[in-house]
Amino acid sequence: MNQRGFIKWIIVVVVGIFILTLLRVDIRGIVNSDIGQSNFNYLWELINGAWDWLVWFWGAYLREPFWLIVNALQLPRLWEVFKDSIARGIPTISATGN
Repeated sequence: MNQRGFIKWIIVVVVGIFILTLLRVDIRGIVNSDIGQSNFNYLWELINGAWDWLVWFWGAYLREPFWLIVNALQLPRLWEVFKDSIARGIPTISATGN
């Protein structure tokens, strides 16, 4: 996520908390209530299940094609060239645009 997107999310959260404050919603009371705890536990189980599924899906279907594409494009070689040029102090992109 780029910096603008991250700042945008922070602003959205702050504005959301401000709106809930204006509506006199007690966030701490909701979080500490039995229903709130139950909802957060359910959400955590969903997130863990989704993560487990994504890890399985990556291993079962995506890992092999991904590395075939990376190797076909010779990205590891390009990365080594980039690291070598940085180590030698050769700029890879001109700051002046020339």
